[in-house]
Amino acid sequence: MLIYYLVFILSFLFCVLDFTDKVYLKVSIYTLFCLFLIALVGFKAIGLDNDSINYVEMLKQADNYTFLEIFKGDYSENTERGYMLLNKLILVMGGDERVLFILVASATGILNYTFFYKNSCFPFTSLLFYLSFFLLYRDFTQIRYGLSCALVFWSLHNLAQFKYFRALLLFAASLLFHNSAFILIPVLALCFFIKNKYFYPVLVVLSLIGIFYNFFSVVLTLGGVPEHMQIYLEEESGGGLAVAALGFLIMAIYFINASVFNDTKDLSYSLYYRVFALGLALSLIFYQTSIFQRFSYLLFQFGILLLPNMLYVLQTGEKRYYYFMLHIVFLLFFLYYGIKLIDPALIRPYF
Repeated sequence: MLIYYLVFILSFLFCVLDFTDKVYLKVSIYTLFCLFLIALVGFKAIGLDNDSINYVEMLKQADNYTFLEIFKGDYSENTERGYMLLNKLILVMGGDERVLFILVASATGILNYTFFYKNSCFPFTSLLFYLSFFLLYRDFTQIRYGLSCALVFWSLHNLAQFKYFRALLLFAASLLFHNSAFILIPVLALCFFIKNKYFYPVLVVLSLIGIFYNFFSVVLTLGGVPEHMQIYLEEESGGGLAVAALGFLIMAIYFINASVFNDTKDLSYSLYYRVFALGLALSLIFYQTSIFQRFSYLLFQFGILLLPNMLYVLQTGEKRYYYFMLHIVFLLFFLYYGIKLIDPALIRPYF
């Protein structure tokens, strides 16, 4: 159990390197720490988390089908083709569940951690944010969902850079591992259609009604909803008011300083703001249903880039010291939130 506390404490302490000019020191520590995180996930004991035993069963099931059957989707399991094909390939190459977990952990970690370092002005802050909110929930438990979300990071980044073909390929790849990425289609359509900054905070405030009413029951009455989704109707709340409070604060920082970020000529600020806001709105609308947090967290993850980059810009302005202190408050919150998740009743990262 102590190793998980160590991960969050070290990640918090390493954030001081966000403020150093010693690039080699920063790169060395960041790389070594990320390799340690990948190994921690890849070499975890089977059964240490909620879903690893299920993934072992999925691996065995892949042996019952040919590559062609999997490619056509001609199998009964409710598993995306890309992930099933990966399982089949591992079996054909003589691998086992350990190879599976190492490969997925490596792919997810490399995609995420290189993305943070390349695109975040404060990469260690982004890393702590990610570890606190997503490591135990995704990398440890829902590995195919975690890999899909990592691909979504790069897809939207390329979209913000007007690299449409690459963005489309990465989005298609994300769908091969988890169908929750489909949420990007209506979300991006809304983001490009409605660019008014006032629309999104109003939408989030209206979404607070989800705390009092379970809208998932309405979704289940719609056509095309898989029958197995019914089992989630009786589950307890999957959201959290701490997530809402954090989301409101991040949105407020952008809203108050929107003109400053627009002056940077970087379109990722406005795009990430809208996507993040819609993720927060979904989190609140479906606050009472854990399964829908997969959709909201896929969008909410863009706060990992939005927040540090906003703080970086604001710490070069007149109120730099106020935003520096706010930066420290965020870091302390991430440390607290991450440590609170180390609880067998929540995520179960250990027995």
